[in-house]
Amino acid sequence: MKCQNYKKQDGFVALIFAAVISASLLVLAASFARGVFWERFSVLNRENKEISFAYAEGCINLALLKIARNEDVAVPEYCEIVEIGGASPYAIIARSKWGNSYTGLKVIAGFENGNLVINEWREF
Repeated sequence: MKCQNYKKQDGFVALIFAAVISASLLVLAASFARGVFWERFSVLNRENKEISFAYAEGCINLALLKIARNEDVAVPEYCEIVEIGGASPYAIIARSKWGNSYTGLKVIAGFENGNLVINEWREF
């Protein structure tokens, strides 16, 4: 039997280099894909927050209508008027939920010269 000695290792460095480059490109592609995956949920959360804010804003507008007309106004199921406190100026707190997003608004409004004037409008 003839013993062969492989002292010459042409291509070993190129093979290792190709393996290292392939692994690094695979890691880069996986991290990019993960970022895109989570970005989709971020966009969805942002849209849910916008809808929740719009519902709370509509709820506040209904409460202001109730105050201006001095009558009961039906409140939709997607929002909740927590408090309409005191005499003029009125403190109105409304909350709404859409998806996993919650919005709370506090408005202070009162009558000046027969007009309904909003003194403060903030999210909490």
